[in-house]
Amino acid sequence: MIGKTILTTLLFAGVVALSSAQNMKCRGMDMKVYEMDKMWMMECMKETQAKTPKEAMMMPCFRKCMVIKRGIVDDMGMPNKEKAIELVKMTAPDAVQSELIPMAESCVDMHGGKVKDWKMSCESYVPVCQCMADAFMNTCMKM
Repeated sequence: MIGKTILTTLLFAGVVALSSAQNMKCRGMDMKVYEMDKMWMMECMKETQAKTPKEAMMMPCFRKCMVIKRGIVDDMGMPNKEKAIELVKMTAPDAVQSELIPMAESCVDMHGGKVKDWKMSCESYVPVCQCMADAFMNTCMKM
């Protein structure tokens, strides 16, 4: 279960169903997961008082926490296209990056500007997070 959430955090904290942190795959290829991602996930679960990774994924403030800790936003809390691209390059297999990068750019373009009052609001992060998660899941699960 933790593996599912870790991958989720990698791309705007969306939802992707994978088996475990040690065996995370995208089209059968290994994903890159870093210890700091696991640490941040646990910190965000604690901050949001989530008891399980599945529960955490339903919490907009968990998603916001992960986006901020992962550094996918600028100093004002706004999603940043270049940082999203860097994240794709760091985590996704080379073979799928050419598909994921334009999707990441599109998600930030379409939904990044919807983030409002970033110090107070968690819900405004949901559209960009969900867009990225959907794009990632559709790409990685495609054969």
